[in-house]
Amino acid sequence: MANSTTAFERIRSDLFRYYDTPFRVRSEEIMAERRRLIDRDMGAWREPWIEVIRDYSLTGEGLSAALKNIGASEDLIDFASCGLLTYDDIFTHQRDSLQSFLNNKNVVISSGTGSGKTESFLLPIFSSLVEESKKWEGTSPVGENWWEDEDTGWAPQRNAETGRHSAIRALIMYPMNALVEDQLVRLRISLDSVEARAWLDTERNGHRFFFGRYTGRSPVSGKFISGESKETALRKHHKATAERCESISEDNRRFYLQRLDGAEMRSRWDMQSHPPDILITNYSMLNIMLLRALERPMLDKTRLWLEQDPSHIFHIVIDELHMYRGTSGTEVAYLLRRLLHALGLTADSPQVRFIGTSASLPEGDEAQNFLSEFFGASKDSFNIHSGDLVPDSAEASTNLAEFEDRFVQWSERPQTSEQAVTLLSESNAGELLKKVSNGRTLRINELGKLLFPDEKNEKRVISTAMAGLMAVIEEAASGEGQSIVPRIRTHLFFRNIIGMWACSDPKCPGVSEEFRFEGRGIGRLWAEPRHRCEPKCGKRVLQLLYCQPC
Repeated sequence: MANSTTAFERIRSDLFRYYDTPFRVRSEEIMAERRRLIDRDMGAWREPWIEVIRDYSLTGEGLSAALKNIGASEDLIDFASCGLLTYDDIFTHQRDSLQSFLNNKNVVISSGTGSGKTESFLLPIFSSLVEESKKWEGTSPVGENWWEDEDTGWAPQRNAETGRHSAIRALIMYPMNALVEDQLVRLRISLDSVEARAWLDTERNGHRFFFGRYTGRSPVSGKFISGESKETALRKHHKATAERCESISEDNRRFYLQRLDGAEMRSRWDMQSHPPDILITNYSMLNIMLLRALERPMLDKTRLWLEQDPSHIFHIVIDELHMYRGTSGTEVAYLLRRLLHALGLTADSPQVRFIGTSASLPEGDEAQNFLSEFFGASKDSFNIHSGDLVPDSAEASTNLAEFEDRFVQWSERPQTSEQAVTLLSESNAGELLKKVSNGRTLRINELGKLLFPDEKNEKRVISTAMAGLMAVIEEAASGEGQSIVPRIRTHLFFRNIIGMWACSDPKCPGVSEEFRFEGRGIGRLWAEPRHRCEPKCGKRVLQLLYCQPC
């Protein structure tokens, strides 16, 4: 494991080891001056920012009772327990979001970071899938591994499927591909785990709830043509994926890879042939899908499915709602209207349900007006759930000054997880972190000054006591007593080194004495371009170019 400080130091070390290897120069003085210039806060990195994740209130009823009391079916409870909901209880906003959905409301979850927003929007989707699938006949066998036989061409993944209509039942849209990748892991655990497959085999005659990523990273682009190079590329991709999956088949890391024998769609061609129940994409790809004839069958099949039964609901999930502001937000809003038009729907149709998530939605009428303008539905149709925060402990002290020496010792000599839990318990550091941060994201040294007001570590990138505190939290999390371990999210910022500039006067007075040496051919170094050196010098500043052969 790595904590906030060790992860930062490792990345920082790797960055400069990488940079100093190809761009090494003979002069140790210039190497040292360059390092001091860029190896600093606001240089190539920022000191870590620490976000203490607040705890949200549970229902207190238990998982099954909480869902039953709002009208959720036994099937939903059983299936969600196969991977989506793995704890004994759920948060109040997760329960309330599902209840709003069951009451035919559009739902927005505006709780904070790490509060289970993903479960809040997947529960309604799973509820619809579980209910509709009761009527499915036949089965959904996954097609043969066509890529294993060189004489066999591509065959659709769901070619032998019977008893149900393939269509996009839920579209989940993210603003960036990194969030798409994270969501795929959650869906693999929830829809394609051993437990989920067993439930579907028993309760739904082997049908699967299919999901797929449709972005620029999804293999393979273009129209299917038998024998073409793209079919060869897809065969190679599937072979490599299958080998990697086999190597970690007994490991939890398997959920980070696509499984070719389950509910995840294998390629764009497979999704074009049989649209997945849950389609994950971004607004750029959705725009392309609405323009091209290649993806038109996916939309046509979805429209046909909607026309078959008025109880069929099309779900649109928009994550990170706060990112869709201004001109770009307007463009995405019109994109959603185009999608609804292609499906024969309107924003106020009873067959469409909007679900949004955001950790920073405005309060009151401003939020309702934004949602109405963005989605196009009436503002009265939205229910917003922000969750209930667990009150901070009144017993938390004002700082950790009396425990400073013990945390400093941890930074130099880590101990056992039991000792870590003991120190956290005695110092009540977890509650104090929540209290002093008060929902803010703070620089680690700024947080350190609040916790250890008398500590003096001016020459260290991260103070010794804070490094010790992070080490204690890391060690305590690996043992028993996790209930007192605070949940922390660390934000690390590094940037590429864009170049180096130098004063053209070798006798530049701006060069520190420690970096002067006989035969130095340049003046003071600068990390950013500028026309002239400092006022005392005033000479031209030019970019330094590196000659590999020299």
